[in-house]
Amino acid sequence: MRHFLHLIKITLILMSAVSCNSETTILDLNLIPVRNKQEFSYIDKEGNIAIPPQFSDASVFREGIALVKTLGENQKWGYINNEGKYIIPANYKEATIFSEGIAWVVTENSFPTAINDKGKILASIKDANSVRIFKEGFAAFSIKKDDELKWGFIDKEGKVIITPQFRSSLNYSNGICAVENDSGKWGYIDKTGKVIINFQFKQAGNFLDGVAVVATDNKFGVINTKGNYIINPQFQELKKDGDLFLIKQDDKWGWCDDEGKIIINPQFSEAFPFTSGELAAVKIGESFGYINRDGKIIINPQFELAFPYTGNKALIKASNMIGVIDKEGKYIINPQYEGASNDIFYYLLSDYSLNSPYETVESDYFNTDAIFERIKKDIKDHTVMGLNFNTTSSEFKERFGEYKFNKDTHFHTLVSDEKISKHASVSLSLNITTWLRKYNIYYSRDEYFFIPDNLPRYFEYKVSYSKRNEQIKNKIIKSLREYFNSNGFKILPVEPGLNSYEEYFEAISSSFLIDVAVFDDNIRITIERPEEAELQTKSDTGLQPEELTTIIENEFSKSLSKIEGQERDCWIVNIVSGDLNGDGSSDVVAHYSCGIKGSMGNASTGSGEAIFINKDNQYKIVGWEEKFRNFIPNKIYTGILYGEEVEYAPTDPNCCPSLKREIQLKLVGSNLIKIN
Repeated sequence: MRHFLHLIKITLILMSAVSCNSETTILDLNLIPVRNKQEFSYIDKEGNIAIPPQFSDASVFREGIALVKTLGENQKWGYINNEGKYIIPANYKEATIFSEGIAWVVTENSFPTAINDKGKILASIKDANSVRIFKEGFAAFSIKKDDELKWGFIDKEGKVIITPQFRSSLNYSNGICAVENDSGKWGYIDKTGKVIINFQFKQAGNFLDGVAVVATDNKFGVINTKGNYIINPQFQELKKDGDLFLIKQDDKWGWCDDEGKIIINPQFSEAFPFTSGELAAVKIGESFGYINRDGKIIINPQFELAFPYTGNKALIKASNMIGVIDKEGKYIINPQYEGASNDIFYYLLSDYSLNSPYETVESDYFNTDAIFERIKKDIKDHTVMGLNFNTTSSEFKERFGEYKFNKDTHFHTLVSDEKISKHASVSLSLNITTWLRKYNIYYSRDEYFFIPDNLPRYFEYKVSYSKRNEQIKNKIIKSLREYFNSNGFKILPVEPGLNSYEEYFEAISSSFLIDVAVFDDNIRITIERPEEAELQTKSDTGLQPEELTTIIENEFSKSLSKIEGQERDCWIVNIVSGDLNGDGSSDVVAHYSCGIKGSMGNASTGSGEAIFINKDNQYKIVGWEEKFRNFIPNKIYTGILYGEEVEYAPTDPNCCPSLKREIQLKLVGSNLIKIN
């Protein structure tokens, strides 16, 4: 419950004073895991070191076994006996405590496996996202289902007893388990999965002694196994405390009986349970002390932090160190340890729904199949997530919403880190001009106008994953090549000089040119129009781009007299190629600029487009176009010249016009005509 979470926050103060694990009490403990600096050791009840400092983390002993974590860079989990000897080697990336003779362990890049106290494998769950320890013969586990986690239960043989279907769950207690449905409501099921108390609660706790704490409308009450209230919802927070209940009312803590009658008035800023003892730790002013069940102060407030008694002993924090006191408040073990196992505090402060921070392990299995299935679903030879290069800006806006399109950039993220599996997520972005910015002189401000019919320039599809493993990366590379090579794509030779990529390849289909780059932690797939492949390899004449550029510049120089006067020089800024007149050959449009003669380009007199038509592999200028003076071409596609028209806002520097919009031009005769 929220109080438990609040108490855990207090425990975190102690985590300089703590680490993790427990289900027994201090009275039952012969060995207590404590920490100084970064090393855990075990001390006996007199404070003597029984197992020397050698662990980075350590639990209390359960069933004669403790869970420990090694020191060093490559830390692993293993299990020791009370002599400090490993009975199960420290080989695990994750591990749980033992419960009912079974623990769950996870090795590198593997899934949860159940073992016995000899380390023998009993069962495995390949598809599990996470799994908890066994309680009453059942272990809760989660799987990824329709991009959401669903919880179910298995038995000790690894057989699924209750199919994963719940958004969340607790553990079985008193033969009953609290579960959450897809609407965010909690109810209770029996061991067959049958709902025995309907989904109706905002929060729900485990059944203990036939009752459970629940919350509706932010008020806590108590129900019985029939779902009837024995204490109506009325408290800010509530926690079962033996035969009493610890309550919070008007931001103060006190106690009530099992009928809801207040027996210790809420008056403490913090309070911990009596549990089975006669004293409870409470905060009075700035310090913690202890009261009895009548609310009388027995041990004066003097500690920075104090925890419930278990038997005749209690953990306290004083002078920023952990020690142990007796029932009179006298030190049995002087405050001298920087921390103790968090495992102890979980048990002392929990309502038994969670008794240890080591109850759960998560799968480390990297399911590359999930990535490939998603890529296969999203990238076909003619669509990306159902989109293509004929999808207009209006259609993008209708599907994804206007808010996805930033007015100040051409790069827009449509899908952001959508989960594929535990370790992987997918994003989709595209480059498209969707807004035209105009400066309103009257109001002295920029105004934006949506451009409905623009088309995308390229898509960027990205899969991010948290695992970093050379074997996994090699598998991804190999599978991606195989997939694209067998699904309408042709793998192209890799250009030299791409050493910054971990792995890179290109593939082309009738509709797409894709660039695939595989890094340690992500895959980036850039999808362009296949016409871009012609520019990156060879033109229709078999010329390399630099050869084509040389030819165009020579032809341009020969024809300068047609556009140059005595007062200016002209030069080519960039060229684009593609079939402009529909004859199947690759034509060229060269964008040029002109300046006052001798000014070295510092005094512009205009710009324009020189149109080169390819006839029998000979490029000849057929027209000059200077009416689109602020036009910059970027590609030719299906007979259309695409580019951006730029304008200066009043505050723009000379170098950098900020107002841009995509326009399309078509060759008619020897002239370029605007068509959008």
